[in-house]
Amino acid sequence: MKKCYWRIIGITLLAFILSGTISFRNFSILSFIMTFAILEFILFLVINKLPDTLKIKNNSKKISKKEMIIYCLLIIIPIIISVIAYYPGIIVPDSISSWNQAHLNNYNNWHPIFYSIIFFRIPTLIFDNVISCTIFQDLIIFSILLYFCIFLRKNYLGFKETILVLLLLIFNPIVLKDFAFLIKDIPYSWMMFLITLYLINIVKSDGKWLNSIKNKVMFIIASLGIFLFRHNGIVPFFFTFLGLIIFYPKLRKFLSITLVTIFIIYFGVIGNICNLKTGGKAEMIGVVMGQISYYYNNDVLFTDKELEVMDKLAPLEIWKSKYIPGNFNEIKWASDSFYEEASKNENFKKIMSMWFTKSIQNPDQFIASYMYITSPIWEVKLDYGAIDYEILDYKNNISSKGNFLNPSNYVYEGLVKYNQVITRSPLRWFMLNYGDSLILILISLYLIIKKTKMNLRKWLPFVPVILNTMVIMVLITGGEYRFVYSQVLCYFPLLLYGVYEKKDYIISKHSKKLKEIRK
Repeated sequence: MKKCYWRIIGITLLAFILSGTISFRNFSILSFIMTFAILEFILFLVINKLPDTLKIKNNSKKISKKEMIIYCLLIIIPIIISVIAYYPGIIVPDSISSWNQAHLNNYNNWHPIFYSIIFFRIPTLIFDNVISCTIFQDLIIFSILLYFCIFLRKNYLGFKETILVLLLLIFNPIVLKDFAFLIKDIPYSWMMFLITLYLINIVKSDGKWLNSIKNKVMFIIASLGIFLFRHNGIVPFFFTFLGLIIFYPKLRKFLSITLVTIFIIYFGVIGNICNLKTGGKAEMIGVVMGQISYYYNNDVLFTDKELEVMDKLAPLEIWKSKYIPGNFNEIKWASDSFYEEASKNENFKKIMSMWFTKSIQNPDQFIASYMYITSPIWEVKLDYGAIDYEILDYKNNISSKGNFLNPSNYVYEGLVKYNQVITRSPLRWFMLNYGDSLILILISLYLIIKKTKMNLRKWLPFVPVILNTMVIMVLITGGEYRFVYSQVLCYFPLLLYGVYEKKDYIISKHSKKLKEIRK
């Protein structure tokens, strides 16, 4: 009976969350209740009738060379399409900052220095053009996708099913665009995708997967990618290692030594090779400033002293003219004084005090503003920016050998039409949507909890992507989808893991039958 109750509670909670995300923009009690009722019925039918373990198809068969060639060709084709369409790459101001740091050998930690060195300095040593950076990034993504195919074949799916999953992933317009997008979030998210695959292997093998020296090296490289390519990556990196140390005693020595060594090298070396300039406090209070902006533009009363603090950060007219619900970026970048003033201790304390006071006084505004600010993470809506990122011409700001060109070819126009087709099809909800990806990850976690109860080690594959999402929910600096790009990638392996994972059985001393089942 308890199992039935937990299943009903889980399904109801999922239906409630999904109903809120769908009806958020045009909220009404009636639409919410109707949406909730329909989703409760659908989810109950799907999840309640889902067998505990589906049959794993033909995964013991050795993968042939012919099969590997097919996977390689399928991966290369969309990468080539993307590179031609966006030649030499999709560039935004963050990309320019990393490019200039790498070419002037004047590094700072505003954008992680190891990202700038690895993805902008090393490739251009071979050929000093942006296209070399794009190709280098795509070679890494190609290798990860090829490994993903091997992972699927060895663990879960047959050849045809693997092809289907691969096509759904690589021909997602978001992924097609990001094959050419030169920004730290892309390699960071692909490394998070790779570490998710590794963690599933570790859990399925009860830790034995890490007995291999090759696997240990690859695991460390993927972990470093999470740690080094985004500042917030330290949280999923640390807690992933901590979880493994807790649940796998035989690996504690290797994992502990690795963790301590990485921290010592990073914090001991980084200060000697770069200026430790970062966004600091100004970047950490993105949610806070977004909410203050929301209060100011929604008739919450401020004192003269509070308005004076706001005016120091950015002129008050900017708080009105550049206001966008859920995105503080426009106000922040419109002011030359924001970062300097926000980083001062006295202003920081005043900002936090102001935010706390206004939030307590206006709880309804607090909830509404927080939902707007974090909506790119969880809201079920289309990512209309999947294909039309502005490609900026910054060739006057950098080396003449690194020209950035605007797209002006038939391949780009074809991608735009392809995106329009997907946008009009039912696939849009699974391809152009970050909220659905998060919900599928939560459904996968629910399936694992349902099957394994409190076997916490089975939850480990979810740690990196969910912790990344949780950190962004607290520290998001602007309403940009790229911060949670990892959700679009990681739901594929996690959903398969949740569906195919075998159910744990509680075995008593007197139950020979259950012992035989577990064996």
